[in-house]
Amino acid sequence: MQDKRRSFRLPVELPTSFKVYEEQTHVSLGMVNEISALGFSFTTKEFISAGQELSMVLRFPDGQRVTLPVKTVWSRQESYVDMPEYMVGVKLCEPLTPQTALYIRLYVRYFFATFSKKIVDEK
Repeated sequence: MQDKRRSFRLPVELPTSFKVYEEQTHVSLGMVNEISALGFSFTTKEFISAGQELSMVLRFPDGQRVTLPVKTVWSRQESYVDMPEYMVGVKLCEPLTPQTALYIRLYVRYFFATFSKKIVDEK
């Protein structure tokens, strides 16, 4: 299967909360496990269908929080024990907001930190 992504994915563990726009009265929780410059994937116990727009809050290790408008690209059930868990892929919505720009800066910081570490480790 050919990868259709246009930017490099980085593994992370970032807590997230989200709401499906106008449809959800409660806040759902999840864990981001990969980020890229254009979107990210996360796990959650909530079912989310492709095409749904979400308002997501990501908390970075340095304490910064970003609130992002995203759209679900894909969703699949990952676990069948007791309560299902879903893996969800989202992309950033346009137009870009100041919060989206902050997310991209944080991604670039992670990107350079990851590759500087790999270069040092290879020496």
